[in-house]
Amino acid sequence: MDKQSKKINDKNNFSIRVLHNVECYEHIHLNAEISFCIKGRLKVKIENEEIILKEGCGTLIMPYKMHSYKSDKDTDSCIIEFDSAMIDELRNVSFNDTLIFSLPDELIKYIISEKKQSSVYSKAILYPILNICFDLIEKSQMLNKQESLIQKVFLYVDSHYKEKISLVHAAKELGYNPSYLS
Repeated sequence: MDKQSKKINDKNNFSIRVLHNVECYEHIHLNAEISFCIKGRLKVKIENEEIILKEGCGTLIMPYKMHSYKSDKDTDSCIIEFDSAMIDELRNVSFNDTLIFSLPDELIKYIISEKKQSSVYSKAILYPILNICFDLIEKSQMLNKQESLIQKVFLYVDSHYKEKISLVHAAKELGYNPSYLS
């Protein structure tokens, strides 16, 4: 990490680091991380996928995921590291896609402002960010379900194109309500 980092809050299960020109080699740990770019551009590698975070954009890194950081020159970024056990809802979240989200300026200012160390402050920061993440995960999962249904329909039509196909019969074969399938 860069020598110019500023640790805002540090407990066993929660810390915020504001970093200037960060370079952190690949590592893995038990905690989850939320990383976002305050100014400039931050390259984040999670497992084998590289993403570029621009100003106001962030990503969620789940525990046990190999990751690294490298910023462009004159970049400010923030890394929030926390024990995922702090947030019960994280236990039920599973996703394979890399999340990239935008944070409102007011939230970024609140996060990087120095506050008293407390679990209430920690959760006040985590909840709005994780709410954004959960919304993105839910939307992604809904799209995947829709894509899966579309694939099923194409496969059904492909294998039954010589027959007379009705919506009611196709829906019954695929296990869906005809109105939903249409």
